[in-house]
Amino acid sequence: MTLHRRIGRACIAALVCLLLTSTFISPIQPASALATQSARVAAPQRSPAQQLRVFQKLWKIVNDNYIYPNFNGIDWQAKKVEIEAQINAGVDDSQFYFMLRKLIESLNDQHSVFLPPYVAEEIFDLYFNTGAYEGVGLVTALNREKHYLYVLQVVPGSSAERAGIRPHDHILTIGGYPAVDRDGYSQSFLLLGPVGSPVALTVQTADGATRSFDLPRETLPSLELVDARLLPNAGERKIGYLNIPTFFSETIDKRTRAGLQALMNQAGGKLDGLVIDMRINSGGSIVALGNTLGFFSRGNLGRFSTRKGPKGGLSARGENIGNSQTVPIVVLIGPDTASAAEIFAGALQAKGRAKLIGQSSAGNIEGLRTYVFEDNSLLFIAEQSFKLPNGYNWEGVGLQPVVTTAGAWDEITYDNDPAIAAAVNTLAGP
Repeated sequence: MTLHRRIGRACIAALVCLLLTSTFISPIQPASALATQSARVAAPQRSPAQQLRVFQKLWKIVNDNYIYPNFNGIDWQAKKVEIEAQINAGVDDSQFYFMLRKLIESLNDQHSVFLPPYVAEEIFDLYFNTGAYEGVGLVTALNREKHYLYVLQVVPGSSAERAGIRPHDHILTIGGYPAVDRDGYSQSFLLLGPVGSPVALTVQTADGATRSFDLPRETLPSLELVDARLLPNAGERKIGYLNIPTFFSETIDKRTRAGLQALMNQAGGKLDGLVIDMRINSGGSIVALGNTLGFFSRGNLGRFSTRKGPKGGLSARGENIGNSQTVPIVVLIGPDTASAAEIFAGALQAKGRAKLIGQSSAGNIEGLRTYVFEDNSLLFIAEQSFKLPNGYNWEGVGLQPVVTTAGAWDEITYDNDPAIAAAVNTLAGP
């Protein structure tokens, strides 16, 4: 739960069959830090024949299925000739996987990604697992321009929480190393390690104060928190706040239901308004998306298509938790709201169920299909597009808020969050 959050462990075959074949996924940062990590992983060198098999399968998958038939201007046939020649000339595994990663990056859709086996294992361990992991309890994201990580969530009861680290804080160093390497990539994997081993952190809080900690690594649940609470400063009105951080977890709909029910109980069975925060949600499973949308709307919400034609629709059954089907809703969006989270916001807006407040979303709603190769490397490739029932697609444009607020996640706190303040003002108004 530290590599920009998102995924955990399960049987790969089951995931591909049951989840990843219909998954929207946000981009996973390709990091030189992860290349550094790979040097620590002992693995047998793949033969040129195996490298060729993996590459040729990858190339054909993209050639046959990539959503953009012009490959975003890349000469895909020329890439095949070029990389086959390099493999035949002899490359070690680190060079081989680097070539494949850069090849998929060259498609430049900001969504597709190739993961070598050691990273794929780490990703599955961290994100699809509903069990546990070993760390300090931080879910982080990267500010490449300012060269720090910032905290999205803190696991309740973790050593990070006990130390007083809070969402929106900045992580400057981890274990004596910069939290962001000189190439601008996250080194959040340094937060992981054996239970009981310490890790030193330098953290800057919202007021600019810098503190240092030595935190013990612990066994922690890998599920991300669904933050559900009533908002203050709403006068007599009962306005709930629900932060849904991801659609990757297969239990996110159940945890959203529990959060909604808790809010309804606190409000006497009925809310006057609801703020749903999607600003740190960068995507996940279509199944989780549809199930969660069903708490707030019902019926046809849009359709998917591949370059070969229509693929299927997105619909919600409709389940009323308290007055969740009728309560006025504001969805908070921002530049990290991507993929399934964007579809969530756009679908509720199109249904007339929600107003959008914050900043423009990522404009990245391609659907990814996941492929597992014989060496256990993974390819996430954009194969689908999404449109609302009226045919609108905001790929490359993003959703636009009706009220724009300043301040990125790493520039604000819960106490001075302008988007939450604008949402309360909208919902509590006449």
